[in-house]
Amino acid sequence: MDKKKNIARTNPDRITFNEFFPCFLKSFRIVMRTLRAIQTTKKLKPDVCMSLGTVVEDNAEKYAHYTALLFESEKVSYREFNEQANRFANYFLALGARKGDLAVILLENRPELLFCIAGLAKIGVITSLVNPNLRGAVLGHCLTIKPARHFIIDEGLVEAFEEIRPSIPIDPASKIFFSVNRGEKKALPGYIDLRSKLNGAAVTNPATTPTIQIQDPLFYIFTSGTTGKPKAVIYEHSKWLFSKYANGAEMGYNPGDVIYIPLPFNHGTALISWASAMDRGATVLMRRKFSVSNFWKDVKAHQAIAFSYIGEMCRYLMNQPPKADDNKNPVKKIIGNGLRDDIWRAFKKRFGISEVYEFYASSEGNVAFSNLFNLDCTIGLTFSPHALMKYDVETDQPFRDDRGFMQRVAKGEPGLLLGEITEDNRFVGYTNGEATEQKIFRDVFKKGDAWFNTGDLVKKIGFGQAKFVDRLGDTFRWKGENVSTMEVEEMISRSKQVKEAMVYGVKIPGTEGRAGMVSLISNTDLEHFDLKGFAGAVRRDLPPYAVPLFLRFQGSFEMTSTLKRIKSKLKQEGFNPQEVKDPLYVLLPGEVEYAALTKKLYTEILNGKFRF
Repeated sequence: MDKKKNIARTNPDRITFNEFFPCFLKSFRIVMRTLRAIQTTKKLKPDVCMSLGTVVEDNAEKYAHYTALLFESEKVSYREFNEQANRFANYFLALGARKGDLAVILLENRPELLFCIAGLAKIGVITSLVNPNLRGAVLGHCLTIKPARHFIIDEGLVEAFEEIRPSIPIDPASKIFFSVNRGEKKALPGYIDLRSKLNGAAVTNPATTPTIQIQDPLFYIFTSGTTGKPKAVIYEHSKWLFSKYANGAEMGYNPGDVIYIPLPFNHGTALISWASAMDRGATVLMRRKFSVSNFWKDVKAHQAIAFSYIGEMCRYLMNQPPKADDNKNPVKKIIGNGLRDDIWRAFKKRFGISEVYEFYASSEGNVAFSNLFNLDCTIGLTFSPHALMKYDVETDQPFRDDRGFMQRVAKGEPGLLLGEITEDNRFVGYTNGEATEQKIFRDVFKKGDAWFNTGDLVKKIGFGQAKFVDRLGDTFRWKGENVSTMEVEEMISRSKQVKEAMVYGVKIPGTEGRAGMVSLISNTDLEHFDLKGFAGAVRRDLPPYAVPLFLRFQGSFEMTSTLKRIKSKLKQEGFNPQEVKDPLYVLLPGEVEYAALTKKLYTEILNGKFRF
């Protein structure tokens, strides 16, 4: 084998010239194309009338007969996509919907979700994209984070909505729509059957589309953040357009190319991937929910040349038994975030994938990285003004010098990633002004400057490339979702069995992110603690990815002098029964009750016996 053509990095934290240069030559055109696209979007003035809606209408002309969307047995052309979006726009216009109104969208993946986003975007109505997996108080919080004029509820989610509806303030003038999915249920009293109403709506382009400006809000995406409850990120048309041009140039699709997006479309990665497909008339293959067993069947059936991913998805695919034809598929490139070093090269080799366009970004952030050179195990480079700062993990605060200014890390060291906030590199933030301010560091290098705090540790590994190291603060990532420890703590603390709870993330070998662990001070002795009932309660009231997998029972919590609970030591000790003298329990896959975590069971978990 020619080693120059397949160089494995001996030092994972440093890129060599021999590794970088061949990738640079191969990717030069892609990089230049992407740079031109970025420059184009940066030159757009705030008052330019350009939006998702104008793109949909332009594509209906330019790629009229190309397929825009594939879903189950449905096939929607770009012309038909625009017409369906127009039905939403014209119907809601007739109802009196206006620019700046808010519509809550609680829908699973299906074409109507994208029609709705695009159609309401043409009016300037903001769509609040609520995670359909949420339940209870957290769902209620997301539904009422801002007063909404319209609620569009999926047929399969009516029961979840009805469960919390009496406890949330909804303006009597607000209209609640029942969006028919499979036609298995009838609309409840007080609901409007949206499908029947849309059938009679006009399919012509509304006059409002050319009035929408790039800095108008497009939709809200919810993120756990670090302050406990989910926050609504304000996602402007400009950000979606940036993804269209920049990621579209990066991926280089041709009209008719199929990109598989099996992720939920309330997730930023799916929305970015959709935007990149729209750049040059590619086809989006959408799935209701990600399915490991059907993934490659879908890819082959529709000849998808690309797919979008989050890291855990790739590990799920890797965990399937190998097949002789694993690399016999049409996929050439993939785009997403969170692909981990330990499976990166093996994943590419097993499935015959030549290009991995890993990126780093957050829905609210003003700094993003992209692996334009197709190098292994890197989030790539950024064109955003940024800095990596020294950070004290114990105090969860950046270091500041005697003058009160922060300090950059030394070359090659991990640091807290900050994005400079300028007129050309704005931080729009959240619907909550206080939450927005909490994500800003001021007086970082000089008096009066402002920087967005990503909450992430990143390190530079040479030739402008960077590597994601870890997520700081209370929020941790599991199953591709951000888990807010405060949110989980609040839910657990409602239990009569629990006096106090502290939640944090712990690493399980062979998995992505960190699994939830909770340290409990019980209101009863351990012998009478109902472990099965506790497991049932957390599974009922929390999303699956937020359910703690490990329990630790303590008599008291260690506190700082200012009465702040200390988590750092708990995180370090994890769930190792050889280090932790307190009683430990684990909720194994498929079990309904927490089991005592013995040394033998701990060893089996480390050796990968269980798939969490």
